[in-house]
Amino acid sequence: MNNEEQEKRRAEIGEFRYALIAELTNPYLEHGELKRLIREKAGREYEIPYSQRKHISEECIRNWLKDFRKYGKEGLLPKKRSDWGSNRSLNPEEASQLIQYLEEHPELTATTCLRELQRQGKIISPISSSSLSRLVRASGMDRESRMHKAQQEKNLKFDFFYPLECVQADDLFAFAVPDGKGGRRKAILMSFLDDATRRVLYANFSFTERSVQFEAGIKHILKAHGRIGMLYVDYPEKKQMPKFMSIFFPSKEIALKKKRESLAQYLARPPISLKKVSFESFHGKVLFHTHYNEYFKENLKLFDASDFIALLTLHLPSKGVQYLRRYGLYSSRSRGTWADKPHVAALAPEGWKQKRPDSQDSHEGQNIYDADAPVCSTERRAAWARLIAKVYEVDPMVCARCGSPMRILAIITDPEEVKKILRHLAKTGKPPPGLDASSLN
Repeated sequence: MNNEEQEKRRAEIGEFRYALIAELTNPYLEHGELKRLIREKAGREYEIPYSQRKHISEECIRNWLKDFRKYGKEGLLPKKRSDWGSNRSLNPEEASQLIQYLEEHPELTATTCLRELQRQGKIISPISSSSLSRLVRASGMDRESRMHKAQQEKNLKFDFFYPLECVQADDLFAFAVPDGKGGRRKAILMSFLDDATRRVLYANFSFTERSVQFEAGIKHILKAHGRIGMLYVDYPEKKQMPKFMSIFFPSKEIALKKKRESLAQYLARPPISLKKVSFESFHGKVLFHTHYNEYFKENLKLFDASDFIALLTLHLPSKGVQYLRRYGLYSSRSRGTWADKPHVAALAPEGWKQKRPDSQDSHEGQNIYDADAPVCSTERRAAWARLIAKVYEVDPMVCARCGSPMRILAIITDPEEVKKILRHLAKTGKPPPGLDASSLN
């Protein structure tokens, strides 16, 4: 079982545990009701993933609920073995040589590769067949995976990243069809394929392989898709056609230079210290070391190399996307109405006033700001809900039970009415946190 299969298994088990305790996470359940639900769930039969058991004890359900409240869904995942993926029979150097030999000879079995390395004297330590199997599967080097990877590399002659970096051209001879002159001739399909995207850029049938047809395909790609960096032509040598035709455009180099300069603007200051990062080439993992975190109870984090790069560059915006948002008076909608608001126009930046001298003169001498002016109830409610959501990360205008939006019906400010409501809540056993019932008498 390799790392991907193990993570998939852990995720399935975690989802099963969450589905079991999801009903118990309701914060409004009373203690007696919670005990009844746990007892009821413990009495049922379940199809537990990767287990022969059918029942789950009450204590186990309580532990899962406790872990979920403390760590979230991550607390429901099964713990990994500390020595998973490692082998105690072989030292790291011998294991690395075995993995490398397996990559270079995908057609051989793991046992054959091991015997060959033992014959060459590169592996001296004894290892059982079960330990060898676990090591091979944990590193993703089983014979089926290696053969599949080798077949992919054989089919894909090139591996370019950007579109139109390399375009492949080839002909396919089809069956004979009428040629319009009373005879039958073999049809030839000429196609152009983009290596990076595996997309067919141009394809056309003809009865000849003349360069005129080839030139028509090139012209179509240049007009419809853009410039080509390199063209690979899979023709026999006798046809006097070069295998590679490189087409260089200075403007493409300039465009790439501008892209690199734009990217470098985000990297003027490194987001993390390189002393905290170490790369394990054997497993393809990145180990990030930082200060001990009291909440997560750890100071090390292990990432896949691709996931680490993705998280590290997450702050880079996509093309045409802006991360800067302005709200309030500086939003695009409000800035157009500054001239109509005397109290705003008086406090506007000097640059704005210089561009609009008429607006400044028209409001001169007016009472532009009244500190005692009342604020409308709609603005008060919006500010109250926004501040609570910002500080406590909870939206008070959303129902905690069903998630539906709520609205304020009334605001009670009469002390006697407030005390009457609090007495009722204390009497029913649901007083607000921190309330002293004796203070209401």
